[in-house]
Amino acid sequence: MYVALANTSSIVPLPIELIDFNARLNGADVDLTWSTASETNNDFFTIQRADENLVWDDLFTVPGAGNSNTRLNYSDIDRNPLVGTSYYRLKQTDFDGSFSYSEIKAVRNIVANDEDNAFVFPNPSYAGRIFVKIPHAYSVYRTEVRLFNLSGQLVWQGYLNVGTDVTEINYGSQPAGIYLIELRSELFTESKKLVIE
Repeated sequence: MYVALANTSSIVPLPIELIDFNARLNGADVDLTWSTASETNNDFFTIQRADENLVWDDLFTVPGAGNSNTRLNYSDIDRNPLVGTSYYRLKQTDFDGSFSYSEIKAVRNIVANDEDNAFVFPNPSYAGRIFVKIPHAYSVYRTEVRLFNLSGQLVWQGYLNVGTDVTEINYGSQPAGIYLIELRSELFTESKKLVIE
């Protein structure tokens, strides 16, 4: 699906034909990716971020291609994302200084609570994998992980790596929705909600 930046003129071509713009939480970072189908007089892109008050700040700029008629893929990483909900947008600037914006993407970055025994991230999950963090003292015991859908059906089962406090879990392809992760060992039992996009 193509998402064109706004332009009401029937004479001046669109500065870029934007295929997509995405912001995704990936562990402690936010991956920012976008693609263009074409570019006309495109000088550079600016990634902007805002907090819940929608106060926008420039994070970094990425040079544009100038003029292009082929698909181009761009990416960058926000290595210091805000805690809580933040918003990202792509600003495109022409050589003449005119600019336009992409649609806004929201990212929720949840920080582990010290009172929690376990922490699951990224949440929402979108790539068939998550990371589960437990207190290091608990990692000496085998911890079972079970994933249930809202109907109570067990859709995935496995174990955390013994001796490490962070384990990557590849739960495979599951329909989008809300799931429950159950963690169980000799030391603790805990359940976490997981949103799969």
